Amino acid sequence: MNDGTRAAVVPDEDRPATAKVRPSHAAWIVLPLALLGVLGAWLLLADPLRVYETGAPPVEKLTFERTVLNEHGIHLKVRAGGSEPMTIAQVQVDESYWTFEQEPAGDLTRLGSAWIHIPYPWVLGE
Repeated sequence: MNDGTRAAVVPDEDRPATAKVRPSHAAWIVLPLALLGVLGAWLLLADPLRVYETGAPPVEKLTFERTVLNEHGIHLKVRAGGSEPMTIAQVQVDESYWTFEQEPAGDLTRLGSAWIHIPYPWVLGE
């Protein structure tokens, strides 16, 4: 295979410039990025999902995490799992409304928790 001939080495200056990036190649990189930016701006400004807002009431979900019964009454730890802040306005035990204290007082934010203290005179075994 080796017959003693040598292959000619072409210097870098004489090679064709096919490996260089041409301006038309750069346009194929910049154009999709520009279109993606325009599309993102349109999504933020036009708010195309606005048509799905039905005005339905927010989800109200209250989870009881812990219950403590002692000589002072019933103590409940609750967590709000709804989509909006919620206020506990009434507490009903055995078909009667009872006064209660909430710690901390005020609205429960999403995933916020509070203790509810109810001075309910319960008797062990009843």
